[in-house]
Amino acid sequence: MFPRMNSRFPWLAALVFSGLPAYAGDFFFRTFSSDADSTINPALQYTSRADFAGDGTRTVNGVQFTDTQVVGTNYALVGADATFTGFANTVTGSASGLVSDFVYGSTVPGPEQGNASLTLTGLTPGQKYVTTWYNVGFGNIGGRNITITASDTNRSIFFDENFSGPGAGNILRYAFTATTPTITYTFDADGNTDSFHHYAFSNAAETTVYSQPVITTQTGPAPLTAFSPRNDDLLQTHLAGVNSSGDFAQESAGGIPALTDGVFALNGNAEPIATRNLNLATGANNSFVEFALDTTVNTLGYDISSIETYGGWHDNGRDRQSFKISISLVGSDSFIDFGSINSDPTFGTNTSQPTALRAVFPANLTGVDAVRFDFFGNQENGYAGYGEFDVIGLATVPEPSALAALLGGSALLLRRRRR
Repeated sequence: MFPRMNSRFPWLAALVFSGLPAYAGDFFFRTFSSDADSTINPALQYTSRADFAGDGTRTVNGVQFTDTQVVGTNYALVGADATFTGFANTVTGSASGLVSDFVYGSTVPGPEQGNASLTLTGLTPGQKYVTTWYNVGFGNIGGRNITITASDTNRSIFFDENFSGPGAGNILRYAFTATTPTITYTFDADGNTDSFHHYAFSNAAETTVYSQPVITTQTGPAPLTAFSPRNDDLLQTHLAGVNSSGDFAQESAGGIPALTDGVFALNGNAEPIATRNLNLATGANNSFVEFALDTTVNTLGYDISSIETYGGWHDNGRDRQSFKISISLVGSDSFIDFGSINSDPTFGTNTSQPTALRAVFPANLTGVDAVRFDFFGNQENGYAGYGEFDVIGLATVPEPSALAALLGGSALLLRRRRR
């Protein structure tokens, strides 16, 4: 792990070291543009979620933000009693509504006008959480600089809420392990009239101590295209390398490349053996495959929201899915167990028909740099068919353009207001 560093510039230290180690009390931020990359996920266990100044009906990715006041379920916001509604932004989807209204500052001018605090309650000590603020730029880059401090570690970030540009979305997150039932975030604006805009926020319990998969099966005549895997997951867009042990191309299977090609289809027994299993890889007893994610640019790794796997066989002879998933975090030399499956799908009366199984492992991971699949020693008849592995997520760090804009405005960011 990287050591903690004292810095004259807290925002820079938070940017460079925010993912090391995850959940030790770290800030992360990046841009977002739509529901898809908002990180809002119905699989997460939310302890609080609020759409400040909203109407209580806005729903993003199946998650409804019913709380709309400064005090709500397990939270209380103090020092933001002014309201602004109807702000036009470039975010698309339902998330656009979340970042169209906000509360801010104080209606009474004075030295505390730019200060606020958000206190979360009902936390379980020892449980991991992620607090997320959903924002947009309200003005030019460098114009809304806030020192935000978390009470559990007193770690601060000097954050420009406008770093994504006027009207463009951005996300600020704090990952931590609760030490007490409460945590308080303080917001200290660099300029009293440029206070933090509180659009919407959520706090979610980390659900990945050991993720339980949601399993769906389907059987039918060949060719069976029961499920549609992703074509934009991290193993297709940010894969740096593969390490493996075992034979993944038995019975003329397509091998490891079949796991990341975005295609999942099961052919039948009538297909020639040379082409029957081209869309599959064969996971043998005690074999493994390890996917390293590209961290040359995204140096703090990736936020993972789910891992989805697809497998099966042209009959019921090798369709059992039996493996475990583990993940590696940036700055760590070891893998952490994430989830497992040992499931033999049911089939119809025709046992010669292909049977497919899809497993969705919900996740709330930050700072991931590798994902590993270990195939247990009980593979059906020695090896089974696996068709696609999707790792769904986004870079933990800001996109390069946003980072450049942030650093380009560093002269403004370094000016601090004396309390």
